[in-house]
Amino acid sequence: MRRWLGTPGLAAVFALPLMWVAAPIPPGLQVKPAVPHTIAGTWSILFGKFDFVKTGTPGTYTDHVIKRRLGVFCSKVNDHNGQIVLHVDKKDRTKYTGTWQWFYPSSCRFAGYGRVTVRLWKAKPDAFFTAYPPKGIRGTPDRFRIERVP
Repeated sequence: MRRWLGTPGLAAVFALPLMWVAAPIPPGLQVKPAVPHTIAGTWSILFGKFDFVKTGTPGTYTDHVIKRRLGVFCSKVNDHNGQIVLHVDKKDRTKYTGTWQWFYPSSCRFAGYGRVTVRLWKAKPDAFFTAYPPKGIRGTPDRFRIERVP
């Protein structure tokens, strides 16, 4: 390995990637835009469509429902604007935590605020969404994948 350090062959190996970076992109070649690392934007959530927008508080987002989730119960109270509130993690910009309003399926009455965690994928326009039931309500967290809608 030591004898490679001063050779022209090694210099060529290191220079090759630099030439590729500097080369222009051929016409007609489609380049995918970078995945935005923010919850802001429109997302497909369980066959519904939600738009997450900034609130007046820095790092805080809330939902605007474009289309309700498929099979949602209690449509008079479920999937309305502002029921999800998310805060970006200051140390990890791909993590959001917050709350989501829950309702009892039998009566459609307010059941409380459950915790929510959203983890953005770094290389795909997807995220993992985990909704925990409010305190006092038994059950396991709802975990599912959501997808950014272009």
